[in-house]
Amino acid sequence: MLKFDTGVNLAEKKVLAFFHFPPPHTGVNLAEKLLSLLRDWGIEKKIFIITLDNASNNDVMVNILKRHPSFGPSLIVDGLYFHVRCGAHVLNLIVHEGIKAVDASLDKIRMCVKYIRGSEARKIKFTSCLEQLT
Repeated sequence: MLKFDTGVNLAEKKVLAFFHFPPPHTGVNLAEKLLSLLRDWGIEKKIFIITLDNASNNDVMVNILKRHPSFGPSLIVDGLYFHVRCGAHVLNLIVHEGIKAVDASLDKIRMCVKYIRGSEARKIKFTSCLEQLT
């Protein structure tokens, strides 16, 4: 799916196309397809930024687009801000890494809770220990 942000109102976006894109999804193939669609719509010289996830084929596509005559000459700061990483995707990656870091600890906590809940005597003993701490 390709979306177009008018830039006038941050909430105003247009879906430009849904299309089947068979493999391989290489950066070269993606760049060719995107350039073709932008030309068809007459907006190839009106693109300021492109927001993508962190896939390597997207990086290749962006590098091709930055060198293309339709983009290269009109990009500000030599295209430094042309490729914007998707904030939701970056946040998702951070959360997944954080979950991996605490996963073993969470498993131990779950096992402890399960053990304590496993018998009434353990619950009473646990409650007694908590009362002593407060």
